[in-house]
Amino acid sequence: MSNYAFLILGVLFLGSFFVIGIFYIVGTWKRWSCLINPPKKLKFVYSQSFVKSILGSNGLIIFNYSIGLSFIILSALGIYNGVIDFLR
Repeated sequence: MSNYAFLILGVLFLGSFFVIGIFYIVGTWKRWSCLINPPKKLKFVYSQSFVKSILGSNGLIIFNYSIGLSFIILSALGIYNGVIDFLR
């Protein structure tokens, strides 16, 4: 595989995390129930329900925003580093 193919695969992989971060932020902002009000019975298999049981509703909202923002920042930095390394 050429370096160009690895660049495309890396951008696609990290771009998926960028999209997940957007999903977290937009979903929390629009108050989607799967992110804001998860069922309590899924506490041990669904991270949003587990965080809500520990931190409460306001803590879950802060958690969602912070996770979404960290996904966006880290994927953007990864894409930036990958492109810079490719151009050297």
